[in-house]
Amino acid sequence: MRAIGFLGGSFDPVHNGHVRLAQAALDGLGLEEVRFVPAAQSWQKGAPGASGAQRAAMLGLAVKPHARMCVDERELERGAPSYTIDTARALRSDFGPDAALFLIIGADQFLNLPTWRDWRVLLELVNLAVAGRPGYEMNQEHWPAEIVGACASRLVLPSKTASTKAFGEVHLIKMDPADISATGLRGWLAQRGGATQDGAAAAALLPPAVLDYIERHQLYLET
Repeated sequence: MRAIGFLGGSFDPVHNGHVRLAQAALDGLGLEEVRFVPAAQSWQKGAPGASGAQRAAMLGLAVKPHARMCVDERELERGAPSYTIDTARALRSDFGPDAALFLIIGADQFLNLPTWRDWRVLLELVNLAVAGRPGYEMNQEHWPAEIVGACASRLVLPSKTASTKAFGEVHLIKMDPADISATGLRGWLAQRGGATQDGAAAAALLPPAVLDYIERHQLYLET
């Protein structure tokens, strides 16, 4: 069985937390690959600070050292507000009914699932791979009632074995929570007048090639 992961978002910019999350999913679930799917326009967020082409370029630089990571630009090509359910349907069509598809999300997104379009249908198309985030409790006692009803029976404990199911499971990913947000990172870059003002700190947050791209293109100088 093929096991494919995908990770969506604005990636404005992609940072080390995103790459660590993808690697944890690859290692913990035995995935063949993880696809980064940048949104054209996230329906839950404002307009991105960087263009779609710039965000895709930064993603390409971030994943280049990682053989099992790639960039999937289907949402940018679609151009409309990006809904995960549409991408899940497209990927299911691409890979067929038997592939194990994993939507990789953080605990904050998992607990917010009831606000997503057709979120219950999503569980019939993909497995969820959920990683901890600082400040978000993954104990079921803290889950919203809708999440408990829909997901509690689907929960699979962390394992190094790929899923034997194509969809419908909720897997917990083992990784040290990454306290990095793109919003905070953009503010950090703007306050320092760009990436060059504190190179050591920026390198801890961003892949080196992405940091260089931001510097060369003078991105995120204003919040």
